[in-house]
Amino acid sequence: MRVLSSLSWSRYTSVGSCLQRKVDRQPPKTEGLNFSGYVPMDKVQVLYSRSSGPGGQNVNKVNTKVDLRFHVDTADWLSQELKEQITEKYKTSITVDGFLVLRSDKTRSQQLNLADAMDKLRHLIHTASYVPSSPSKEDEERHRRRHEASVRKVAPEESPFFNQARQTSTSVGLVI
Repeated sequence: MRVLSSLSWSRYTSVGSCLQRKVDRQPPKTEGLNFSGYVPMDKVQVLYSRSSGPGGQNVNKVNTKVDLRFHVDTADWLSQELKEQITEKYKTSITVDGFLVLRSDKTRSQQLNLADAMDKLRHLIHTASYVPSSPSKEDEERHRRRHEASVRKVAPEESPFFNQARQTSTSVGLVI
């Protein structure tokens, strides 16, 4: 058996009783508005602070609230189109410095709050990347028919029955 030094040991992983060489994989790329779901942790700033709300004796001791921040313009893991969509859609949530800040204090666990903040970030990016599909011809025709029907309901004065009802109600009078 070959003896591995501590420097070369990091390239191997133990699976069961046999050693396998690790394969260096590149993170998936985000192309256009298609977000891969990959968020590099080294490009995101994570700050922990004390959470508000119930927590018992732990509330003043443990920093469980998570503030997740990333600079939208310098996020090289996002495409330029996606950065523009995020900036346009969430311009009220972006700070003056250009950071998008997400907070989570849902649970009393630091790791669960970090996972929740990461899910919020992924959901936010997926929401910004959503492009509604164009309606089909059937959908356009259905919309046109519904619109015509609603116009007919809204404007009953064009109906001949409306005029008859109006004439009969105003023609009643007293004869002396």
